[in-house]
This record gives sequence, structure tokens and C-alpha cells, in this order.
Amino acid sequence: RDDLVTGVQTCALPISDASLVVGNPVTLPQYELTEIPGSATEATEVADIVGGECTVWTGDDARMQKVANMMQSVSMLHFACHSQPGILVFAPTLPTGEEEEDEEDEPEYDDGLLHKEHIHCLRLMAKPTVVLSGSYTAAGSITEDGIVGLPRAFIAAGAKSVLATMWATQDESAPVLLKAWHQGQKDCSSQAKALRSAMLTLQAAEDGKFKHPVHWAGFTLLGNPAIHH
Repeated sequence: RDDLVTGVQTCALPISDASLVVGNPVTLPQYELTEIPGSATEATEVADIVGGECTVWTGDDARMQKVANMMQSVSMLHFACHSQPGILVFAPTLPTGEEEEDEEDEPEYDDGLLHKEHIHCLRLMAKPTVVLSGSYTAAGSITEDGIVGLPRAFIAAGAKSVLATMWATQDESAPVLLKAWHQGQKDCSSQAKALRSAMLTLQAAEDGKFKHPVHWAGFTLLGNPAIHH
């Protein structure tokens, strides 16, 4: 499916401590994907917590080619978007209907899908922490060598760690846990401890409204959990 990521190449952007947060991309109508409640809000609130040089792309701005190119130079990625096992769904790059004066400047078109096979081929030079807050982002093909899915592809591409989900995330509770996790990393000695703290925070929130394991037990952290303050 190389046609899905035509134009995505290894970039030569300078490595930085910057972050990229994506929320609620506009997807192709034929996918029949509804807007994720609170996804854009989650993106802006996470960006506020992360601070520093943080880029936020939502809606039509969250185009797959832009995201794939920028993710190769930043140290934190947070994706609040639709997903399937092994696939992230971003906004597509479509023809504008206007003829380009210079054919060399004509953009490559795509359907917005970023597959694990293509992530695997990228070079994440800043060794980022990656957050995949969509549903089933930790799922994949079961092989003799383990589960092959998005987290493994990101780690193979150079990611330090990946926070993903083993089942469908809950629209109301997932942002609460994720924001607590980002905040907790400022005070904890590891991302794993920050995740445990975030789970406890979620269970205690709103008088135990989110205490059931369906709200928090599906989040899993893979890779190196060390935090370098």
C-alpha cells in the first residue's frame, strides 16, 4: 500500500525538544467515521500541559503527510485520532481542482491513512515519547515474534516509548487519564509511575465515576519508561 503514503520521506529537519499534538483530524467521508467527542479539546489541553514549543494540528490541518514529516524531528507525539489495529487515520491530501503552474510543485495525494509498515520506515531522530489515545492502538497481528502493531512500528522507527490502548477508549474518561499522565511526568521518576498515578487519579475522580477497569486498565506503556528531567 505504498500509494497511501506517497510523498512521505525521511526528513532532514533539525532535532528538537518540540512536541506535536494532533486532535480530531477531518477524514474522508467514505470511512464514515464520526467526530471524536472532545478530541480537539484534548489536544489543546495536552498542549497546555506539555508547554514549550508545541504544535497543535486539528481538523483539516492534521494532514497525514504533514504529520509524518514533522514527527521525525520532535521529542513528543500525542495523537487523539481514529485508529484501527496497525493504522492511524489523519486528514487526507486531496486535489484542489486548480492546475499547478509547475508540475514539480504539485503535491502528492493520499487518503490520510498511515500504516504501521510506513511508520516502521521513518526515522524518529529525537527518540520521542508517543501517545496513541485512539481505540485498539496497542493491537496488531499476533506472530511467533509477538504482537506486530503500531507501538512496535514506532519503537522500530526510533521512539523511546509508546503509550497505547488495548481496547476501545472511553471518550469521557480517557482525556482525564492522559492529561494526568502528562502532568505526572513532571513529578515522577518514570513514565510507568506516572501512568500508575494517572490511573489512581482517574479512579478517584468525580466520586469514583471512572473506577471500573474499562476506563483505565486498557492503557499500556511499551519501551523505555525513563524520564530525563
